[in-house]
Amino acid sequence: VVEKDVYITNVVKRRPENNRDPTPAEVEYYAPLLKEEIRVLRPKVVVLCGRIAMNALLPNEKRGITKARGEWARVDLVGHRVNGGDHGDNNERDDNDGVKCWVMAVLHPSYLLRKPGWKEDSPRASTWRDWIEIKRKALELSQH
Repeated sequence: VVEKDVYITNVVKRRPENNRDPTPAEVEYYAPLLKEEIRVLRPKVVVLCGRIAMNALLPNEKRGITKARGEWARVDLVGHRVNGGDHGDNNERDDNDGVKCWVMAVLHPSYLLRKPGWKEDSPRASTWRDWIEIKRKALELSQH
């Protein structure tokens, strides 16, 4: 897998005080930076770490992170779903210098640290399968 093809991110670049969730204003403050990073780097795959990042780049996703994690979405730079599922072409530009890429939300690492144990249906096992799929997709896209 070529490292430049996969971008692993969170939307807010620092953890707020007292380990609280970022406010909508904090997410709104950092979202343009995240979108610019994606525009400049042009990754083929973006991995969204946790619910906050998922909600920022997939604003139409109504399910929570535990239901939506592990599924591919095709999005453009501003986070609008292009299509669902594992179809379509690779990374591409749109007419507004945006980037369309494959996006997957995964459980946030801090959540996994609070969920010890390893069973078939555990958060850690699900996340392991998600990362195997991310690697598979990145390898597939690097072949094109």
